[in-house]
Amino acid sequence: MKTLTVLFASLLSVTATAAPSVATLGRTEGVVLVNQGKQFVSAPAGQLLVAGDRVLVMQGGQASLRFSDGCVLPIASGSLLTVPAKSTCAGGVANIARVTAQTAQADSGSNKTVSNGETLLYVAGAVVVVAALAGNSDSSDDTVSP
Repeated sequence: MKTLTVLFASLLSVTATAAPSVATLGRTEGVVLVNQGKQFVSAPAGQLLVAGDRVLVMQGGQASLRFSDGCVLPIASGSLLTVPAKSTCAGGVANIARVTAQTAQADSGSNKTVSNGETLLYVAGAVVVVAALAGNSDSSDDTVSP
């Protein structure tokens, strides 16, 4: 019984510390992503949002926020919105930035182009390293292990 009480108290403390939602994601069209602290993920209509969450509406998409007081804020295509702590109808200020396809893409580092000269340099360096390692593998070492 004591374990059940401790478990229940732990659950209450976790839910008590969670930030209250201030809005829900309304109607969405196209690619709409939400970042709630870790990374951007696909966002379904009806997703609960807290202050500080970021909503990214890609080019060709549309979305809206519905605040708990009933206020609706449309989010235009190509926009990044940071969810305010209170609705825009109640005086909250929505931080909205325009984004383009280039600024919205993640940089994987794979866009770097390598010339034929660089490729040859990398191959030559690898050959030198392999040759040096092969040259040091001489098994005529006369040291005795204790």
